[in-house]
Amino acid sequence: EEFAEAMTEKLLSSESIWDSVLHGSGGPKFAALLRARTSEFMSGAAAVVYSGSDPTAFGGAAHWRGLEERASERILQLLPRELPLAHGYIDGALDLKDTLKTNLRRLSPREFEGLLHPIFQQDELTLLLVGTALGLGVGYVQAVLDARSKRDDPNYDERGRRVEIDVDADSAVSEGADGDGEAPGPAS
Repeated sequence: EEFAEAMTEKLLSSESIWDSVLHGSGGPKFAALLRARTSEFMSGAAAVVYSGSDPTAFGGAAHWRGLEERASERILQLLPRELPLAHGYIDGALDLKDTLKTNLRRLSPREFEGLLHPIFQQDELTLLLVGTALGLGVGYVQAVLDARSKRDDPNYDERGRRVEIDVDADSAVSEGADGDGEAPGPAS
């Protein structure tokens, strides 16, 4: 479930998909497709409005191409501003999170590993280097904290070695003859 949520929030959300479509490497292809579809739509609409007549007959082919181009450019200009209003609807309609969760639950552990392996294999060196750096950092911090705690502990000497503290009879508490931990009383 966590994998599905991460994937749909970061990669497969309407916002990230549209950002990739508009600004990614496929942006020019999308713009060309939009222009072609806009031209088809306008030709169809004109055929209805002009009762099946060729719309270029009323304004000329150059004028008509200019209208199509202006409409396409206006759509491309408005899409980034207007799409945020539709992201919630698009995400809900696509329902990718639940679809992904359902399909991921059907995978065996081996199939799931096969799904993830290419993702991690692509950045394997980076993961190893980051893991090494984190391990070194955590180990260093742990060593420093351990050294500080031993420095303040009377059971360790200045080199961090454990020392035995002898409790002699004249100091605080020593074991009584019966082993009860009481200080010995006066000799009777």
